[in-house]
Amino acid sequence: MVPKQEIVIVDYEATCAAGTGIKAISAAINSQTSGLRPNDIEHSQLSTWIGRVGDIDNYSWADDQLEWQSRNNALIDIGLSQGSLLSSLAQLKAQFGSARIGVVMGSSTSSIDRSETAYRELDEQGNLAHEFIQDKVLNPHAPGLFVAHRLDLDGPNMTINTACSSSAKVFATATRWLNAGIVDAVLVGGADTLCLSVLHGFHSLQLISESPCKPFDARRDGINLGEAAGFALLAKAGSVSQHTGIRVSGYGESSDAHHMSHPHPDGEGARLAIEQALQQANLQPDNIDYINLHGTASRANDHIEGNLIGKMFGDTALASSTKGWTGHTLGAAGIIESILAIEALRSGIVPGTLHLESVDPDIAIRMSAHNQTANLQHVMSNSFGFGGNNASLIFSRTTSSMVQQPQPLKLECELGGMGVWGPGFNDWARLKQLLLKDSIDDATLETSTPKPEVIPANERRRAPLPVRAAVDVSWQALQQSGIPAEQVACVFGSGLGDTEITDYMCRVLTTQDKQLSPTKFHNSVHNAAAGYWTISTHCMKSANSIASYQMSAGLALLEGITQCVLHNEPVLITLFDTAAHETYRQIFACEHSFAAALLIKPISGDSSLAKMCLTESAYAGAEPRWTNPTLNKLYQDNPAAKLLGLLDTIARIEAGAPAESSIL
Repeated sequence: MVPKQEIVIVDYEATCAAGTGIKAISAAINSQTSGLRPNDIEHSQLSTWIGRVGDIDNYSWADDQLEWQSRNNALIDIGLSQGSLLSSLAQLKAQFGSARIGVVMGSSTSSIDRSETAYRELDEQGNLAHEFIQDKVLNPHAPGLFVAHRLDLDGPNMTINTACSSSAKVFATATRWLNAGIVDAVLVGGADTLCLSVLHGFHSLQLISESPCKPFDARRDGINLGEAAGFALLAKAGSVSQHTGIRVSGYGESSDAHHMSHPHPDGEGARLAIEQALQQANLQPDNIDYINLHGTASRANDHIEGNLIGKMFGDTALASSTKGWTGHTLGAAGIIESILAIEALRSGIVPGTLHLESVDPDIAIRMSAHNQTANLQHVMSNSFGFGGNNASLIFSRTTSSMVQQPQPLKLECELGGMGVWGPGFNDWARLKQLLLKDSIDDATLETSTPKPEVIPANERRRAPLPVRAAVDVSWQALQQSGIPAEQVACVFGSGLGDTEITDYMCRVLTTQDKQLSPTKFHNSVHNAAAGYWTISTHCMKSANSIASYQMSAGLALLEGITQCVLHNEPVLITLFDTAAHETYRQIFACEHSFAAALLIKPISGDSSLAKMCLTESAYAGAEPRWTNPTLNKLYQDNPAAKLLGLLDTIARIEAGAPAESSIL
């Protein structure tokens, strides 16, 4: 791994059911006042408790901002406006310029709340009302787009969608970007809001409690869902004069490779993430003073996580779950709980596990319902999500002994394998032929069925088309590379997500009983493809799922190449977008499906298909143009197909024809 620089937290803020702003949240924790309340979400009659942010109900959109309207964006705006965050950001913009400040958001739902509203108001022909034709809102990258718009930031921008680990992984990505010299500062964040999809989705999995949640308690019976937004500004210690005195000292990312919605029974994936974080921070388990646990209050999660922590850390670390204050805030849980761990580090007040009466005797962990005081040096926060996606973070007090590494890195790698699927082609040989001929025969436009043979047959029939397409091309690339699957980390990117399954969920949620299919619910997460891939290949490496709307191809390459270089490991980069559902075709003119995978590896001098180098250029470049209208339309309308420009360059290099660098 490349020597790391000290990455410090310049400022941070949070808003959740326990309070608007970190000061209000801290007051609620100190007084042990829960933010949970009986479910009062409109159109839902589920008997449960929720962590609702009341200030959203009083939020109003200015007329010139209505194109951004959604509950999630309203919460983001409220969260950004708290404390000194905007003032700190203004200082960084003045110092570095807006183009040198990146944005990495985490979200599980993005703005599906807006889709649900839109489907309740479809006209008699089944068309969306004009006010819901919001391409920048109804896509998985909506949080990142809105933050950049709201704050006038021009740097690299992406949203991580790995279910409940989403906004924990933002710290890992931001740390890599800073260490690689891609940006000078990063605004990381996470936001998820309550909506029918998550309430009734988790209800379909029989995970919802009718009472206030009781993490790790012997009588716990399920989770309470919540909503939250949190943000932190990160920079290299040597580049800023003022910061919190807290640094990101370690992170770990792993996969369970077990099941889409049930954790590994022995917590193996979680253990790997925790061990990676400790190794990166150069710490031992007994150096960790406090752990903010994922602790959802589900029977399985708490049993597995609690026993793992008890086995790894014994009685040396204080540990608690803070979901009794906030509810499970899904894609925002990672950053909210990281901020609560950081607050404990700074204040010395360690939150208890609210509502805990007696620890489950089958869980070998020591914890208390009461807050405690302690002198903390290192704290940890763990987040685990659907698809078996795990992230562990360590925050520490800053030191003055860390050596800075100012020299820029060469972001270069080798291409070891490729896979493609789309209209008229199902492998690289066929697409290369079409690109060089600049032609697709209209008679072959019918897209073939992807054949992801690596997915077990019983799972393959339940996997949606985007998953099957992504896994098919990933398997092609892996087979060509000859690298064992268990050695390969992965980055999956999609600009639109699965509009077919979103349509299904929104239509079911307009009915009286709102009975969602459990399988379709866990397939609705944006990291479903990454989850199926790691499960099918038994790979427990990091699996990231990102979105950046029309820039998804470029940001997936940025994420993959950065990880390949800094971690010195092969990375699979898979882009996929399938044709938009008929209803969504009113928003996205995506008529054809496309998927492509590139397996990259560190520079070794061994044989490879090509060498790739990521550079920053002020030259925007001309978009590729083909005489064939189908290729042009595919490139223009399908976000994943923005990779065609790079693929065309590779095809020409392989054929010995003139080729230019690709601009993404």
